[in-house]
Order: sequence, then C-alpha cells, then structure tokens
Amino acid sequence: MKKIIPIAEALRARVIIRNGALLAFVIYASESLGLPEGLYMALAMLTVMELNLGGGILAGRERLVGTILGLLAVVIGAGALSEAPAPLRVGISLILVRIFCFYFGLNSGYIVGGHVVSGSILNHNSDWWFYASWRTVMTLAGVVLGIWCSTQIYSQLATTEWEQKARIWIGDIANCLSKLNNSKGSIELFISLRNRRNLLQQEIPKLVCEQSVLDQDFNNLFWAQNCLRCGSTVISCCRDLSPLFGEHLQKPLSLELPIDNLIFWGSAKLKVLAKSVESNDDEIDLISRELSLVRADLMRISQRYFDEVEISALVLEQEPSLNLFFLSRLLLLVDSLIEISPLRSMPSKALI
Repeated sequence: MKKIIPIAEALRARVIIRNGALLAFVIYASESLGLPEGLYMALAMLTVMELNLGGGILAGRERLVGTILGLLAVVIGAGALSEAPAPLRVGISLILVRIFCFYFGLNSGYIVGGHVVSGSILNHNSDWWFYASWRTVMTLAGVVLGIWCSTQIYSQLATTEWEQKARIWIGDIANCLSKLNNSKGSIELFISLRNRRNLLQQEIPKLVCEQSVLDQDFNNLFWAQNCLRCGSTVISCCRDLSPLFGEHLQKPLSLELPIDNLIFWGSAKLKVLAKSVESNDDEIDLISRELSLVRADLMRISQRYFDEVEISALVLEQEPSLNLFFLSRLLLLVDSLIEISPLRSMPSKALI
C-alpha cells in the first residue's frame, strides 16, 4: 500500500496539470474561433477527463445522452407547446426529460437534460433552437475530444486502479486464510472483505468501456471476473470453516485432513497473486501442483468416508451431516485456490 500511494499522487498531479492545460487551450480556441456555446465543449471534456478512462467514458455517455434527451424535450415543450406559459412548458419538458432518461437507464443524465430545458426555455426563449442544438453539438465534440485526450496523454486507466485495489484485497484474504487454523475469524472481517468485493464488482463496467475504447483483448476483464469469483468463494469458505476449527479441531476427522498444507499453500498462492509485480509463473505452477495434491488427498479421504461401512469407527461421535459440510467446504476452498489465476497484463496503447 505504501508503494501505491506515491505513484497515485504523482499520476493525479499530472492529470490535474493535463486537464488544466487542455481546458485552457480549448476555451481559448473556442473563443478565438467564435464557436457558439463553446463553454459546453470544455465542460464535457472536463467531465470525461476528471475521472479515469473507464469512468470518464460512462460519465461522458451520461452527459451526452442527457443533453440529447434534453434537446428532444425542448423540441416538444417549446415547439409543440409554444403558446403555453413558460412555467408550464418547463414543467412538462422536465417531466419528459425524467421519463426519457429513465427509459434509457441514465443515472445522472437527467440533470444535464434539465439544464438544457431550463436554459432553452427560460434564458433563450426566442432562439432556443440555436442554443439547444449548438449546446448538443459542443457537448458531443467535448466528449469525443475528452476520450481521445484521456487515451493519449497521461492516461488514468481504470484497469490499473482496479488491479491495485484487487491485489490489496487478495492479500487481505491471504492473511485471513493463513490465520484460519489458529483462531476464530471475526464476522466483521468477513463482512468487510465482502463489502470490498462489492465495490470492486461495481467498477467492472468501467473496465469493459476502457478495454473497448483501447481495442484490447479482454484478458484483464476475464482476470477480474475470475479474481472476484474465486476470492468470494475463499471468503465464504473461511467464514463457514472458522467456527468449526475452533470447536472441532481436535476431532479425528480434522486431524486426518491435510488442513495445514491447504492453508499454507493456499495463502502462499494468494500472497504471490497480491504482489504488484508480474507473478512468477514457475512459483504459481509449483503452488498449484501442491494444491492439486491436497485436493487429491481430500478426495481420497472423502471417498473413504462415504465408503466406510462402520461410520462410527471413522468419525467417533461427530454428526455425519457436520462431516459432510466440513469436507464439502474444504473441497470448495481448494478448488477455488487452484482455479484463481494470475493477471496476464496486456500492453496498453495509451501513454501512461
């Protein structure tokens, strides 16, 4: 974490300087060329470039589509209802904007659409078509320019930020797994890991947009989905196994299982995946082979458990249902640890 913060601050400073310089140039150029409503081109560029590339694309879509829908509402409200009082036209147009934005699934685009409506009808009642149409054109130009600049000059990539957060999350899961055999896991810890998983999952659409714009293979996206799915399974297994280790650790069934090897090699693999550098393939392959051996032992013990005629001789006083749950969770845990894969980073076309 200490290594990530200075890098993020340095990149943030470069992005601020980039945005300020580009916006100053765009405003100067629009004023020099006499572009109508050129300010909205600068505002659209700022909306796109202020966030990372993936988030900027989504924010630009919201602003552009909201502006177009606002223009449509103005055409209906100011054109078809030209004889109606201004408050009535504004009210009907705002209602139409909310309906249109809801239909197209926008989260915040109705705000921009409402600005278009109020600016057109209240401030430009006589030339609303000129104002609304040029504002839409300038917004489109600003979104396109913002995306292009974000991909070429000091790109603040959503994939890079997501990968850093995911590696920290995986490292914390590794610490949780390494302590599974020693103490009861705190339910607050598992809730925290689950909430962080949810936040990472909410960022996936940004990764999709970014990968599409950069025309890259979706290797990073596939890794992200694999990371979330397998990491979530490890958290669930640790949560369910934690109280069983505390209560039943000394039972014969628990002692026969390769629990120590599972915890050691599983946490070792997660710690390797959590490194910010490219994972060592040989080390990952070695750990995966060890985990495969652990899985083979678990399968052998499970088969023997189900084939044993005298169950009480194997499990003493333990409940069969508890043993079944215990074995199933251990198998699910080792399968997830084997399946989770290292990141295969793809070179970016953007300048970072």
